[in-house]
Amino acid sequence: MRCLIVKPGMSPDTIDIPNELENLQAAVGGYIEAVTLSNTAALLVNEDGKNLGLPFNRVLLDKRCFLRDTLVGNILIVGVDGEEFTSLNKVQCEFYAYLFRNNMVYL
Repeated sequence: MRCLIVKPGMSPDTIDIPNELENLQAAVGGYIEAVTLSNTAALLVNEDGKNLGLPFNRVLLDKRCFLRDTLVGNILIVGVDGEEFTSLNKVQCEFYAYLFRNNMVYL
């Protein structure tokens, strides 16, 4: 599955990983929590990342610049088809890589 990985302090990178729960958990370092980005994409984070004190990664802001969430640890951005995680297409990879290039992300 083609997805983006966003590590703290780093630019997003496109990676290919098997679409299996164990691989997704390994990429974020623990149990995953999905956060909806759109009808066709989600980001996956470590659900216990804040409690574990994982390093700061990105701030998510809404269109009015209000805080939506603070993300810590590694982030995976994946495609979504119904309730299944899928590969991102090329346009999605480019769009989300651009969106997550800075520490503040406006959604």
